[in-house]
Amino acid sequence: MKQILVNLYKFSELSETAQKKAIEKQYDISIDYEWWDFIYDDARRIGLKINAFDIYRKSIDITYEDNPDDVANAIFKEFGEGVDIYRYAKEYITNYNKIEQLVEDDEIFASDDLVELNNDFLHDLGEIFLSHLESEYEYRTSDEAIGEELEINEYYFTSDGSRFYNI
Repeated sequence: MKQILVNLYKFSELSETAQKKAIEKQYDISIDYEWWDFIYDDARRIGLKINAFDIYRKSIDITYEDNPDDVANAIFKEFGEGVDIYRYAKEYITNYNKIEQLVEDDEIFASDDLVELNNDFLHDLGEIFLSHLESEYEYRTSDEAIGEELEINEYYFTSDGSRFYNI
């Protein structure tokens, strides 16, 4: 029989050097699953669909699931006045109403203006959601968040910061 005695430590019990090593080895612990789901759900709740995104290329593929004025009204219900998304929705509704009034007054045929307004609104919303995705990713890959994850889940490590896996 062979017996091996190993001292194990919680993350907070490791030296600073060992903590840094543990963080480096576990860099993807908070992004190894679909961490973006709650942001996709936020978009879906207001009538948008995020089809894909790329934080490195700063691009997002987002589409309307509902018509744009319903999206704006859903934003009013879901978000407070102090956030950018609320301001964009208010600006959209104001401009939408101006275009509708011009159409009713037979002053112009505004379909091109309305298409441009809807596209601009979707672009602005896409930028907001992309910014949320970037912020969430940056936080989840930060040393602070990784350390919290390692501590909360009560993982154990050897003195050099290597994670101990039960066999």
